[in-house]
Amino acid sequence: LLIGLQQSVWFDEAYSILLAQQPWGEIVRLTAEDVHPPVYYWLLKGWMMLFGSGELALRSMSALLFGASIFMAGLLLKKCFGSKSALLALPFLVLAPFLLRYGFEIRMYSLASLIGITATYVLVAAVEEKTRQRRWLLFAGYALLVAFGVYTLYFVALLWIAHVAWLAWLAHKDRRRDIVLPALVSYAASFLLFVPWLPVFIAGASGGTIAKVTSELGFENLYGIMTFLFLYQPSWEVTALNVAAVLIAIVSIAYVALQAYKNALGEERRYLALLGAYFIVPVLVLIIVTHVKPVYLERYMAHIAIGVYAGVGVLAALALRGKNTLAKVASGALVVILLIGCVSLARYGNYNFQRVHEPTVEQVAALLEDCERGSLIFAEGPQIAMELGYYITDCPIYFFNETLEMTGGFAMLSGSPLRVASAEELPKAQTVLWVYYNEPVREVPNTFVEQGDTKIEALGVIEYQTGEL
Repeated sequence: LLIGLQQSVWFDEAYSILLAQQPWGEIVRLTAEDVHPPVYYWLLKGWMMLFGSGELALRSMSALLFGASIFMAGLLLKKCFGSKSALLALPFLVLAPFLLRYGFEIRMYSLASLIGITATYVLVAAVEEKTRQRRWLLFAGYALLVAFGVYTLYFVALLWIAHVAWLAWLAHKDRRRDIVLPALVSYAASFLLFVPWLPVFIAGASGGTIAKVTSELGFENLYGIMTFLFLYQPSWEVTALNVAAVLIAIVSIAYVALQAYKNALGEERRYLALLGAYFIVPVLVLIIVTHVKPVYLERYMAHIAIGVYAGVGVLAALALRGKNTLAKVASGALVVILLIGCVSLARYGNYNFQRVHEPTVEQVAALLEDCERGSLIFAEGPQIAMELGYYITDCPIYFFNETLEMTGGFAMLSGSPLRVASAEELPKAQTVLWVYYNEPVREVPNTFVEQGDTKIEALGVIEYQTGEL
């Protein structure tokens, strides 16, 4: 929260807030046109009804969900590896810069992390359960979590694929035929629960609602996953120090993994395999899928990252069971690198690495206070209008869009009376505050006389006098 409350709300967050302000049924209709399903927005709407729409309230929901996911990760590690190992692993979860970054985001990533780690805990409990009836009940709860997860974030399905891979390996390796039928029934039940939304998902996957900033998951992005997980830096910001830090992290993880495997008991090794699958399987699936359709964004891995930190933490904990000085050095090095990553996160905040700018909507909105004294605000596109809409609620924000009808993330602005096809269509006003990203691209009427241009990062405001009362 300390880091998050210093950040400006940006487009994805503004979209979440504006969508959650819609009626319950309208949320379903609008999410059917976008890339994410409705459950998170329903939860956010309920939260806003209780606590309001201030930034503290909104970021608190994400932070609490994030804290709950860390708590569940601790319970999972305790169940699989014992209390001491869980406690030793917790610093790797608490000091996780990538998790902290999306722990304050007003988006569904914290909720997805909580659902994923809770479902993993329930799955382990179901596998360990000796009583047939209770095992079936646990698998029924697991089925609900699987469906709930996909209704929150489609990419949670990557984790369910990892679970399937682990269960198949377990059934074969340990001859656990008793878990095959309840597992199959639970996945079938979760699929049936998702069937009503399946046409929407298929239409979205085959249509144009995927963000244009998505990419393939290739070598550069694989390196980027490491730099974000441990240093919270993008792959393109290559320095000798961050390359060295990544290499130290890789070598340290490899060493503690070797020592952990030696020290792990038989049952603990099966759970090491689960934590390995938690991350490796989604990455492998994404490598294949994104070369067919580029859909990778680093934030879509936030719910998977918790398994990485839990896995690295428990590897260090198991490696420390022996009196091995190198294991202590390697574990300490990993903690230091994570601390460096937390410092980096505090420096970057919610920097947009895809659009390469720091969100400054809050600061720019403060420049537009003249709208209450009769100035007119004109945003060069619907994205800017939605971002400003969180901070400016007392004045209309006119925006440019070629068509009256809009889809995808702008569907809620479709048919808006504030949409104009050119600046000539703006209502008469003596002063127009023209808001743009990077450089103005719309044609300015020749009656507009520029009075000043203020730019904060990529977002700028030009004040025009029109001579019209």
